[in-house]
Amino acid sequence: MFSVHKEVAVVDDDPTVRQFLIEVLELNYSIKVISFENGLDAWHHMDKKPEGIDIVITDINMPKMNGMELLMKINTRFPEKKVIVISGYPANEGLIKGMGAYAFLPKPFKLSSLVRLVGSCLSQQKDPESWIASEPALARSSFAVQ
Repeated sequence: MFSVHKEVAVVDDDPTVRQFLIEVLELNYSIKVISFENGLDAWHHMDKKPEGIDIVITDINMPKMNGMELLMKINTRFPEKKVIVISGYPANEGLIKGMGAYAFLPKPFKLSSLVRLVGSCLSQQKDPESWIASEPALARSSFAVQ
């Protein structure tokens, strides 16, 4: 298990997805995971406590502030923070990576993909594809997030 003092934010308007991702991340890593139901709430938290969140995992389609707006704000004010964007619209991948996302995960995705990407962020790798490690037990499962 990877153990670091990092904070991850999960931003998704679906409470089931949020809770599931929190459980997966907490089970695989000794990290603090917080969640928000929209980009605006996440942004307000980051604005008030900029030293807190290190990694943001965000959906795109949400009320109040979507994931693309959140990505732009984070990259402008906190370029050192890593943003992983998840979306059911794989055609957006090029655009989102061009906007500065650390990585893009098209839905449905395997848990192992998310766990690897977070591990890559935690290990400070600049290229998410370069991080190779043994997969935590849950990451080897065949679950997919839709």
